[in-house]
Amino acid sequence: MIKPCNYLLSGPFPIQRKDGSWEVMEGCGAQHSQHHTPCKGGIWYSTDVSVGEVKALASLMTYKCAVVDVSFGGAKAGEREMSWIVDTYISTIGHYDINAHACVTGKLIGQGGIHGWISVTGGGVFHGIENFINEASYMSILGMTPGFGDKTFVVQSFEGLERKFGKHVRTIPIVPKAEFQDRILGALEKDIVHSGLAYTMEHSARRIMHTAVKYNLGLDLRTAADVNTIEKVFKVYSEAGVTFM
Repeated sequence: MIKPCNYLLSGPFPIQRKDGSWEVMEGCGAQHSQHHTPCKGGIWYSTDVSVGEVKALASLMTYKCAVVDVSFGGAKAGEREMSWIVDTYISTIGHYDINAHACVTGKLIGQGGIHGWISVTGGGVFHGIENFINEASYMSILGMTPGFGDKTFVVQSFEGLERKFGKHVRTIPIVPKAEFQDRILGALEKDIVHSGLAYTMEHSARRIMHTAVKYNLGLDLRTAADVNTIEKVFKVYSEAGVTFM
């Protein structure tokens, strides 16, 4: 029930080349699950993408959202393209919609995007590692001491996520200062995003640790995360009565 992709839409759309000529191309969109709506995903312009790949990306988004308790189903661009979608929606069927700018995420700041969102992927990796690296029981299995001290991190490349992760490791204290945690009034949007990210990753990490212990998975944290995801999605299906259809 959870595995199949629920909806797939395909159709032609026109694009204008740099030389001014027009070309009609085929595109497709997938929604893996509507157990929580709206569905979250992205847009990918590529001549190499296949229908199967789009469906797989949509399902991965469902699992990624579920593992950190983000209440979206999965669906499957760049800032510029997302801003174009907002502009088109507002100028057509969305001009009476007060929340028109919220029709997509990942927009440019000037088009209603959220300050701080660019660094959340690397920041999420940092906060996820932070929770495990400070857990003595996990570090003892690896023969290491808790904390970032005397640890070396190796990244495969140095693109967006890796740069943001490196920035967090170098500059963010492992334990946020009390005044930062207590600061609500007058907080910048970026501060709220980063504070919420730290809480979300800590909550998710603790649940993964609990599941790993519950099912005796040891250091197989990926399986523990998969178990959490399946249990959460199935719970929503069950509460909605979908499992009895």
